[in-house]
Amino acid sequence: HEAHRGGVKSAQRTANSVSLSDVNGIDPHDVVEAAYFSRYQLGAYGWPLYVFMNLGTGFCRLGCCGCLGAPQDTATHGDNGCHWNRRASSLQTQLPQTDIVYTNFHNALYQTPYIVCLDHAKRVLVVACRGTLSLADCLTDASALETDVSELFGREPGTCFAHEGMFTAASYVKADLDRTGLVRCLLKEGNVYRDYQLVVTGHSLGAGTASCLALLLRKEYPELFCYAYSPPGAVFNLEGAELARDFIFSVVLGKDMVPRLGVAQLEHLRDSMVRAVVRSHRSKCSVLGKCVCCRVDADSLLLDESAESDAESQEILSRFLAHQQRDHASRQQQLQQQQPQQGSGGDSGSGAKAKGATARPLYNNRKMYLPGRVLHLVKTESTPRCCGTKLCGKRRQYAAVWADVQDFQEMLVSPLMITDHLPDEVHRRLVEVAADYEGSASDASRIRSSTASSGGGRIGASTRFSSDYSRLPSDASDA
Repeated sequence: HEAHRGGVKSAQRTANSVSLSDVNGIDPHDVVEAAYFSRYQLGAYGWPLYVFMNLGTGFCRLGCCGCLGAPQDTATHGDNGCHWNRRASSLQTQLPQTDIVYTNFHNALYQTPYIVCLDHAKRVLVVACRGTLSLADCLTDASALETDVSELFGREPGTCFAHEGMFTAASYVKADLDRTGLVRCLLKEGNVYRDYQLVVTGHSLGAGTASCLALLLRKEYPELFCYAYSPPGAVFNLEGAELARDFIFSVVLGKDMVPRLGVAQLEHLRDSMVRAVVRSHRSKCSVLGKCVCCRVDADSLLLDESAESDAESQEILSRFLAHQQRDHASRQQQLQQQQPQQGSGGDSGSGAKAKGATARPLYNNRKMYLPGRVLHLVKTESTPRCCGTKLCGKRRQYAAVWADVQDFQEMLVSPLMITDHLPDEVHRRLVEVAADYEGSASDASRIRSSTASSGGGRIGASTRFSSDYSRLPSDASDA
């Protein structure tokens, strides 16, 4: 691959990734729009993230402004006395508090906080869901069973599945929106905001919840679009993830572990680690320390695969593989027993339901994936800061490539696997990458506005109707 625009050279590129310039009809406007709406995923976290991003001045900026100058027409639920969450959402989204039309920071199991904002510059109504920030959120993440959503995708039952915890959280958000009637009232015919488009977004757990919420709302709002930042790697099954390409745009930064996090991925990581431990000829503390803290050559830590291990190591590996096979068989048996219990309906009584609930497995073996189209930000350059020591860190540069949802089926153990998932880091890197495409996006926007078949310039139009731009001039498409 050539450097920069003509192609991205990076060790972080996945097997099926494609440079933006290698695909006909890819508009740099997509990258700029994704960077713009990433501010809303920051706003959904409220004051804890804002203070973390502004350690020296965060509390001073929040102050008591929320309780002294709170607008009376803004609905707020689950906030503290000084309305710090709403105030932080206003600062992060760069919107006045009057445009933060609704905030619900109540948090419990399957109940994800979210905010609703009016963006008059983009003429959109944004619903942003919060990511994992509490123990209840962790339990929602861990509800790894799948629920059938084939009907919402317009497919036969048993075709499309979604993460049960995230889908339940999305159902809670939709029910709360229906209860308030806020979105329906703002976007109804005759209202001043009737021409505004609905955009749903979120980060991490919020990205998975937003993806499921977009699926639930899409029938009523067909022009809806979703931006999912660092979504978990277990939102939809493969068919659902492919069908979601029409209305969901996912963004993954570098070696972020969460988009690669799923039951199948964790089992693969477990198996790889066990085999590596068996082959190792060094102390386990030394192996883990060097792998996590610095770059090492695997050959210096592990024996060659063709080399014969000692009898004790072989015995350990044999016992592990036997236990794994028994565990797999037991789980399959549980899943088979679950089917008749679910199909028995409500005539069996509460005792049978309770018995079926206790026998329910925590997860099954179905592979799950990221939702929609995936924009992967890959590291292209890493140079030392200041004096060049490790204490000063490194200055990293990123570029954007298209990736396939099946590229994120293995966990990557790296010092960046956690930092690449932080919402502020995702926002910062995406803004940096978008700055390289902003000029080209402006050119493409002018072309789009003068083309009658462009889809009216709606958010996500270049992603959903990419075939409309296959006839762009070479200078715009190459950008």
